[in-house]
Amino acid sequence: MAVKRASEAALKKDDFVPLSWLKNAHLMTIAPAFLPRGAGLRKRAAERVLIPVAEHSEILAICHFHADFTRHPTVVLVHGLEGSAESFYIAGLAEKALAAGFNAVRLNLRNCGDTLHLTPTLYNAGMSEDILKVVEFLAEKRGLTDLFLVGYSLGGNLVLKASAELGHLVDHVSGTVGISPPIDLDACVTEMEKSSNRIYELTFLWSLKNKIRQKNKLYPKSFAAEKLALVKSVREFDDVFTAVDGNYGTAERYYRVASSKPLLGKVRVPTLVIAAQDDPLVPFSVFEQIETEFVQLLAPKYGGHAGFVQELDKSLKQRSTDDHFWADGQILDFCSRHSKLLKN
Repeated sequence: MAVKRASEAALKKDDFVPLSWLKNAHLMTIAPAFLPRGAGLRKRAAERVLIPVAEHSEILAICHFHADFTRHPTVVLVHGLEGSAESFYIAGLAEKALAAGFNAVRLNLRNCGDTLHLTPTLYNAGMSEDILKVVEFLAEKRGLTDLFLVGYSLGGNLVLKASAELGHLVDHVSGTVGISPPIDLDACVTEMEKSSNRIYELTFLWSLKNKIRQKNKLYPKSFAAEKLALVKSVREFDDVFTAVDGNYGTAERYYRVASSKPLLGKVRVPTLVIAAQDDPLVPFSVFEQIETEFVQLLAPKYGGHAGFVQELDKSLKQRSTDDHFWADGQILDFCSRHSKLLKN
C-alpha cells in the first residue's frame, strides 16, 4: 500500500526497531499489558477532579500539576476500550510527561476506573463531547491554554474527533495525538471478528458484559442484564447496548457517526497519528489519504496495536526514549515541538 510522502519522510526520521522477540503483531499487542510502568506516579501528588460532562454525569480526572502549573504545557491522556487512568500505558506516559515539564491529566471515560456511579450512561467511541468538556474545564477553571490531547485506541478516535469539533476552544489546544486509533469503527470491528483476533473480542466482550451487570445493579431500568444472553460479539453488544444508550439506534449507524476519519479534514491543530502497519485490530487501509496540512501519519512496519516496544540498540541513535516504549518518545517530542509555552 502506498503511504503519502509525508509519512515516508517521518519513517526515515524515526525508524522503529521492534524488540526482536516481539516482531509478531499479536505478541507486540499483548506483551505490553504485562510490562508495568508509571510506578513513580505513586510518589507524585495527584488531585482527583470530578468534571461535569452532561446532566447527571461526571468523569474522574487524575491530575498531576506542577507548582506553577499555568506555566507548563499539559497532556490530557485518554485510555482505550475498557481501560482506565491506571492503565500501564497511561501511567507510563504520564510519568515521563511530568519529568519533561508537562502537567499530566489522566482521564477515566464514563464508568471506567470504578466510576460506574457517576453516570447513568455508558461511554462510546464517539462521545467526543466529553473531551470537549474537559478542555473547557481545564481552560476556564484552571487557566490552562497549552493543552495536548493524547488518546490510545478508542481514546485515539475520541480525541481526533474532538479535535475536529473544537470550535471556540481551538485556541486552548496546541495539538492532538492518536495512537492506533480505530478511525473507521466498522472496519475495525470487522477485523476483530476474524478468527485470528477472537481472543481480543472475547476479552473485550467479557469486560463489557461485566460492566452491564454492574450498571444493572445501579440502574436496573436502563440496563437489562437478561439481554446479555443474546450478545455473542462486540458488534452485537454495540447493537443491543452501546447504540441504544448513545442514541445512535443501531450499531451500523453508531460506527458510521462515531468514526473520526470523515472529520479529519476539519482538524485545524497539529495532529499526529501513530499506527503500525501490522496492527491486528485496526487495518492499515483505513489510514489511506488521511494526511492534511494539520494531520501527519507516522506508520512503522511493526508495532502491533498500541505496542511499539523497541529494541534498545544505542548505535541506532534513536531519539525517542531511553527505554523500550518508543511511542512515548514520539508523543512527547511532538508535544514539545508544538508547545506554545516551551517555545517562549
